[in-house]
Amino acid sequence: MRTGSRLLSSLAVLAVLAAFSTTTFTKMHTSATPKVRVTTPVDNSKRTTIFGHVTVAVKKANDLGHVDPSTPVQHVIMVLKSDGDQTADCARATVS
Repeated sequence: MRTGSRLLSSLAVLAVLAAFSTTTFTKMHTSATPKVRVTTPVDNSKRTTIFGHVTVAVKKANDLGHVDPSTPVQHVIMVLKSDGDQTADCARATVS
């Protein structure tokens, strides 16, 4: 009988923990709303090249020359700076 009561109490503790974690993570994921950062249509005639941000693997690769501008680019990694609101949200999420 002791084993059965331990099993029931362990299951009760696991159920409480599961319910707590589910409600906590649900709140964390649904409370944030994305801020609209692109407020006007993108003008393709005003694109620019960003210099000085090329990974080592790309720097060491063999340059095969120009490609057709319509060639799709795959596996591009862009790292953008977050604004103050995003940094604060991240800090709140990791502390909680």
